[in-house]
Amino acid sequence: MKICVIAPTQEYLNLAGVRIRYLRIEEHLRAQGHQLSIEVIETFRALPHFKHDVYLFSKCYDARSFLIARLLSKTGKLVGIDFFDDYFSQKNNSNFVCHREWIRTMAEFVDFFLCSTLRMQEVISAYMPDIPSHILNDPFDNIDLDKIAATSARNLERTLSTGQLEVAWFGVGDNPHFAVGLRDLFAFRSDLHDLGRSGFTVRLSILTNRRALTAEGLEMIRRLPVAYSLDEWSVDKEAALLANSLVAFIPVNSQPFSIVKSLNRAISALTNGAQVLSSGYPLYEQFGSFIYRDAHILLADIVRKQLAVRKQTLPDLQRLFDECADPVREAEKLAVFLAKQLKQNRLAIQSKTVPEASLGLIHGARSPGECHKFAQRFRYLSISSPFGTDGPNYDVRFVFVTDNQTLEVQLDERAWSKLKPGFEHLLEPKASRTGRAVKSLNLSALFPDESDLIAKVFKSNHIALKLTRYGAVMSAVRQVIISIFPGIELYLSETEAPYWLGFSMNKPLNFD
Repeated sequence: MKICVIAPTQEYLNLAGVRIRYLRIEEHLRAQGHQLSIEVIETFRALPHFKHDVYLFSKCYDARSFLIARLLSKTGKLVGIDFFDDYFSQKNNSNFVCHREWIRTMAEFVDFFLCSTLRMQEVISAYMPDIPSHILNDPFDNIDLDKIAATSARNLERTLSTGQLEVAWFGVGDNPHFAVGLRDLFAFRSDLHDLGRSGFTVRLSILTNRRALTAEGLEMIRRLPVAYSLDEWSVDKEAALLANSLVAFIPVNSQPFSIVKSLNRAISALTNGAQVLSSGYPLYEQFGSFIYRDAHILLADIVRKQLAVRKQTLPDLQRLFDECADPVREAEKLAVFLAKQLKQNRLAIQSKTVPEASLGLIHGARSPGECHKFAQRFRYLSISSPFGTDGPNYDVRFVFVTDNQTLEVQLDERAWSKLKPGFEHLLEPKASRTGRAVKSLNLSALFPDESDLIAKVFKSNHIALKLTRYGAVMSAVRQVIISIFPGIELYLSETEAPYWLGFSMNKPLNFD
């Protein structure tokens, strides 16, 4: 079985999530006779490029995922999504309208989804109640029990002999939508204060990403109640820091985004021989007594030399790792799940007919240029809405002609060749700024009601007024397109928020 993870960008391949989630199981899948590869979405240029059995979208939240998923839906390939983050349960937050629209559209095509926690599985199942799912735990990289025991004992002895308590905080320090990272560290600083009042000299070492070190981020760090050092995160620095720290401080807040996170940070700390102090939401309760929830209990265990992670407790820790973080076991369970779904999918595809259809991508207020290029590459119609940017060479473009105050739609040759019979004789040649042959239809004459509504966007110079008309205008655009192109399937490319449609491009929906 050949498995392909589809990634959004080349930069994404360097993130910790890829290393932890996929690369740690790749060799074990290979040992079982399977192949796992990671490809950037932009590398797919034509249908022959899809040579794998399974395609797994990972953080590809733009319309290119619709186009690929629709393309693969009739080929017998298995299509799935791996959900890392919860951008979907915040239904009162307009920032995530696009994410919620995205998952509703993708639900029409996917055969399965993956996630790393039961809570995330529940969130996604609310959108995809009939889609099979699998929990893929983030696995450890490697585990050496003797090294863990030696590291824990060495750091404890140093702490007791020097009176200096080394504490580590590591991870991504910011998020564009949620108060996490450094905000968690600052919010739970009372635990650091308790450690500092114990008689030990606390030294906090912080490893985080450079982007988080804004004026606000640095101010929060400055106000921590203990001495600290600050460095930019890397894999090697993280391993070195945890090996030299008696305690990893990993607080977790209780917002929906945080409580679906995987166990990875605790696993990293424990496999490197550090104790874990985790305040707030009990995200790591699966590790039971190996996770300290109270700084005072941790301090007492330091004094009596009976830490949670020590030589005598390692057999129990090993059993927990085997249950929820063993890369061999996780690879095996994933392969069994995918093989079952692939077999069922191939049987289902033999018994159903996926109709051939013209496919169109309508570009909204903020549609990535990559989506336009991708649509044309796969011979889909790239359609500019009145909200779209003016630059790309769209196949279909709505244009307001100020000279005669009429709305027309301009089409290139590939688009006008797909028109319903009866519209050809209404086409008028137009001058083209790009050198491509262009013809137009007078929409004001053909669809006066829809045209009057759409034209208001072109006449308005105020962005707020335009957006208040977004849903009604896009509905009119949709009606025009399906009226002139027979049997066309439409998909929306949009990253702007807030906006509201109240319908899918192909069928009515009642959104909550």
